[in-house]
Amino acid sequence: MCHSQICAVIVTYNQRYSLLEDLLNYLVRLGIKNAVVFDNNDSQHVRPIFSHGMKVDHLGGRGNKGTSVGFGKAIEHAYEKNFEYCIVLDDDNRPEEDTICTLLAASKKLEKRHPKGFAISSRRDGYNSASYWFPVRERSKYVNVSLLGSPNSLRNGCWTNSLFKVRDAPYGGLFLKLSLLDVVGPPRADYYVYVDDLEFTNRISRILHALYHCPNSVVCDVEPQGIRRLSGISLNEKKARSYRAKTYYAVRNQVNLDKSRARSQIVFRLNSIVYVLVQFMSSFRQRHPIEHFVTILVAIYHGETGRMGFNQKYSL
Repeated sequence: MCHSQICAVIVTYNQRYSLLEDLLNYLVRLGIKNAVVFDNNDSQHVRPIFSHGMKVDHLGGRGNKGTSVGFGKAIEHAYEKNFEYCIVLDDDNRPEEDTICTLLAASKKLEKRHPKGFAISSRRDGYNSASYWFPVRERSKYVNVSLLGSPNSLRNGCWTNSLFKVRDAPYGGLFLKLSLLDVVGPPRADYYVYVDDLEFTNRISRILHALYHCPNSVVCDVEPQGIRRLSGISLNEKKARSYRAKTYYAVRNQVNLDKSRARSQIVFRLNSIVYVLVQFMSSFRQRHPIEHFVTILVAIYHGETGRMGFNQKYSL
């Protein structure tokens, strides 16, 4: 089956062309024939991307612009090319074979309810529920009230045969009806790396009330994801600097997002104080505890005051 109305949006980096082309060839077998690839290649060597049966628009190259710019530009490019839908993927994501058909079937339930656009997130890596990254109060509010399709059921600890609303979601496996960009705007580029997906999908949730999770749509990762929860003591000097940079962007961007959507600035401030105290105690596990704690304080300050974008001091 050919899904000509769907475009795959992919961000790659560090000359991972073999991994990327494996993904493109796999998507061809699933019926996707078009892709937009943003190449965050930090070297001067950029080669063409080959995939038999796939039309690839190759953006970026010659410099790491960050995942925020990469996904944002690629999603906008797919929109400008007049595709109806896109599925957003990392280069190491692999949708299960029935995922595309499952997402299209789910979208049919949402077309009349959300004519201006919607987004559907997928289940990652066999987790039983997407709600592992959402506050419990939000999961309870949305899951119990906003189910679509058959009544909710639990099978092996997993929601089945239903769509339910969520507050935000990661990019990997995110399915977008691209007309939503007319209302919510494109993803923000100034987050540089981390949390930009949560900010974008939170806008979809707040403005359109049209962000859903489909537990039967599964996307697997062929490589481990995210910032490792390692003690800085176990890292060498180079990796310790990279760890601090990742910590800076993750904390700064999360603070910026949380402040923008906080219902009470008093509660937000109390949460910030508690977080600082916890980080002060955990800093002693790092190779350079003072530098780590200062990084946390700077990240919180920059997130609160809106000092976003790439920070030369915290280079990845």
